[in-house]
Amino acid sequence: MVRADDKQDCAQDGTAGKSAYAVPSAQSVLEALALIARLHQVAADPNTLLHRLGKSEHDRLGVTDMLLSAQALGLKAHLDRR
Repeated sequence: MVRADDKQDCAQDGTAGKSAYAVPSAQSVLEALALIARLHQVAADPNTLLHRLGKSEHDRLGVTDMLLSAQALGLKAHLDRR
């Protein structure tokens, strides 16, 4: 929830109209996936996953890329469309 005084702060510092949330890079997303894999005792390297996807660390990853990466690690991953 955004308070009125937060909007005023944004207007004063020049960030008005910009999203408060940054889009994560492919590197950070795959680091999170690697962490989840390690919790399941699966060895995972974010750089290897990037290479397998043919992406750079500054590219955006889609849902399909995340599912392919998880499945490549042997994790069960699917898209739930409820």
